[in-house]
Amino acid sequence: MRDFLEEQAASEAALEAMMYYYMPAYGDSLDEINLLQIVRETVSFTKATGAFTVAGGNDRICGELARRLGDRVHYQSPVPERNR
Repeated sequence: MRDFLEEQAASEAALEAMMYYYMPAYGDSLDEINLLQIVRETVSFTKATGAFTVAGGNDRICGELARRLGDRVHYQSPVPERNR
C-alpha cells in the first residue's frame, strides 16, 4: 500500500492520514497492508446492498443469541468484579 501511495506522489501527511484510516481495520502499517485486498473489499462493499443490516434491526442478533443461551443471560444485572 505504501509503495503504491508513494508512486502516486502521496505526501507524508496523506500517508499518515491513510495510516489512521486503515490501522483500526487492518491492525497493520501501510507497509504491510495488501493493496489488492483493499481493492477487493472496496469493490465488494460497493456492490453490497443492505448486506450489513438485519431486517427488523441489528439488535435482533443479540436477542437471538440471548434466546439460545437461555437462563445464562441476565438483563440489567451488574457484572460482579472478580478477585484479583
